[in-house]
Amino acid sequence: MGLFTIIGSLQNLDSAAAAGDDYPTAPSLLANGVGTVLGAGFGSPFPTTIYIGHPGWKALGSRIGYSDHQWRFLHPHRLHGSGRTGCYLVPIEAGMAIVLWIGIVMVAQAFQARLEKHAPPWPWGYCPASRPGAR
Repeated sequence: MGLFTIIGSLQNLDSAAAAGDDYPTAPSLLANGVGTVLGAGFGSPFPTTIYIGHPGWKALGSRIGYSDHQWRFLHPHRLHGSGRTGCYLVPIEAGMAIVLWIGIVMVAQAFQARLEKHAPPWPWGYCPASRPGAR
C-alpha cells in the first residue's frame, strides 16, 4: 500500500508540474508521510495522498479555497456524523459530473504532456473489449 501511495503521489506531482505548478518532491512526500502517520495515530486505515486531477481542479478555478472548504465545512460534519445529510441535499449526479470532468482533463493532459508515440496504447487500455481477441 505504501509503494502504491508513493507512486500515485509522484504521478500527481508530475501532473501538477505539467499543468504549470512545480512542487518540490521531497517536502511533498514528507508531508504526505507525516499526514499518513498522524491519521494512523487517530485510527485511520487510509494513507493520505496528493490531490489527483490537479489540472482539472485548476481549470475549474480551484485554489487554496478548495482545501479550506474541505477542512472548515466538511470535516466537522464528518466528525459529528451529519455528513449524510449532504448526500440527501446534493444529488450524486452533481458530484459525478465533476469527477468525470477531472478524469477527462487528466487523460487529455496525458496525451499533451508526453511523447506522441505513447498515445496510441491509452485508448486500448481504457477499452479492453475492443482489443483483438477479446470476447
